[in-house]
Parts: sequence; C-alpha cells; structure tokens
Amino acid sequence: MGVEHTVPGAGDVLERTRDAVLVYDTDGAVSDANAAAHDDLPDALLDDAFDAVDGGMRSYRDALTAVRVGQRDDARARLSVGDRTLSARFTPVADDPPRPVCAVLREQDDPRVEDLALLCRVLRHDIRNRATIIGGWVDHLREQSDAVECPTYDRIVGAVDDIIRTTETADGMAGAVVDGRVVTDPVPLAETLEREVEAVRREHPDAVVSAPDLDADLAVEATPMLGTVFYNLLQNAVVHNPASEPHVTVTVDHTPDTVTVSVADDGPGIPPDCAETLFERGEQGAESRGNGLGLYLVKKFVDAFGGDITAGANDPTGAVFAVTLRRA
Repeated sequence: MGVEHTVPGAGDVLERTRDAVLVYDTDGAVSDANAAAHDDLPDALLDDAFDAVDGGMRSYRDALTAVRVGQRDDARARLSVGDRTLSARFTPVADDPPRPVCAVLREQDDPRVEDLALLCRVLRHDIRNRATIIGGWVDHLREQSDAVECPTYDRIVGAVDDIIRTTETADGMAGAVVDGRVVTDPVPLAETLEREVEAVRREHPDAVVSAPDLDADLAVEATPMLGTVFYNLLQNAVVHNPASEPHVTVTVDHTPDTVTVSVADDGPGIPPDCAETLFERGEQGAESRGNGLGLYLVKKFVDAFGGDITAGANDPTGAVFAVTLRRA
C-alpha cells in the first residue's frame, strides 16, 4: 500500500522533506521511497539487500520487523552508510499486523558527540587508574593488619573491581553510540547475573537476594552492558525498600526464542503517579536520592539489545521488573 493511499496528500509532503523516507509493505519489502531516499541512500538499502550495507543492519531489520508484526508502535535504529551515520525511526502505516511501515532516516553528524565521547574516555581512564591504586593500597593494608579476614576489606576490593569493570564495559557502549549502532553478541546469562547479584550482596549485606542456578550455556543477544541493566534493577529493589532486611527474588523463564529475567521485591511497590512515566529521563520516586537516570538508561540499553522491559506489582507487595531478551 503506497503512502498516498494511506494519507491523502502526503506524497507532496514526503517529496519536499529533506529526510529520506522509505515505505515497507506487509512483507517488509520497500514499496515506496521519496526523492531524498533515492538521492542519499545506497541502492542496497532501497533493494532490501541489507547485507551489503556497512553496519547496524541487524538492529535496523529487528526494529522494522517489530513494528511490522505489531510488537511495537515505534522503534528506532542506527546504521552506518559509508562514512555517515544515519538514525532511523519506524512507525506503522496501518493498525492491524502485519502492517506497512514508514521509515524516516536522518543523518547524524553532530561533532559534539565525538567530543563528548573523547571526554568520557579520558575520565574513564582516570577513574580506572585511581581505582587500581585504591585496590593496591587496600591489599597493602590487609597485609599489615591482623584482621586479614575482615569482611570490610572484601567489600572494598569488590567495589573497586566493580568500578573498574563498569568503566571497561562503558567503553564498548560509548563506542557503539559514537559509531551509530549497537552490535549485539551472545552474552552468557548465568555468569552475568551471578556477578551482579554478588555485587549487590556485597554492598547490602543485610539484604536477602536469591537467584536460580542457570545452565552455563544459556545466552542472550546483548552487549557487556547487560550487567549494568541487572545491577540497576537489583540495586533499585534494595535501596527503595525501607525494610531492615529487604528480600529480592530473581527468576528466569525461557522459550526457544526468548529469555525473561524478572527481579521482584517486597518493598512498597511502584507509586501510582510514577507508573506511566517510570522509564522517562529524570523520573524519580518520592523517596529517591538518585539522579533519575537509572531506569531510563536501563530501558535504553534493553531497547538497544532488541529486548523489552516491563514493570508491575508483586504479590502481595512490592514491584516486579521483567526484562525479555532474544535468546542467542
């Protein structure tokens, strides 16, 4: 179905816009394209020859498919075309799936992004160096102290290791943002989840965090930043619970195609006035002391992985956050 049949008079508007616009039919093939698309996009993209385009086409295909089959009503992706980075936004042209999809592609060329990435890289390098120095001094103090088995030393060392690991994984994510794409790879779920659970247990020894034993071969499509997703959800479950002994339960369900990790707590639950805006930037609960970026970034990461995140009420009290990812 062409755009002119769906929105009367829209054809003239599309031909005048400087953004490249592609219309995909219900089978996911290009059925229409405006002049900017023919002028600015490679023939491979117009001909659906995705493999011939430089980078980011997996996320592009996944976003297109998600809107076409009705999984989402809005999706975004980035891809590299030669030395250019394009952002693409997909919206449905009809209501019932499978449905035609309109893709609007716009060039991303803001030099401030690269400047900011350079600054972040320098800061991460400095943080890693200082964290390594702290770890060395802690080891020295342990050797000089009689309290060799003091749990405080272990918690400090664990925190230093977490800082170093976080800066290392952030390198990959920052590079992906500058390159305009997020390339997912198989990430072992058991190892990732166990590491973040142990980190939260170290930081909150009074909390009871339970998690299942998983098959070591179970993997999902993500990046190393998946650990940050789980850490933020676990951390939120503990710090927003006023109980002296917060309980957090992690469960994992999987099908041949997807894996769902749920983090449930027995805290006060999600405030009704926050339910609709929970994942928006700057959103905080009434008692939050954070910067409002935690859940916002969690959702951004999960979306970048091609996954989905939901939040709901736990029974009898508390909240449940469920992250669904593609099985690798």
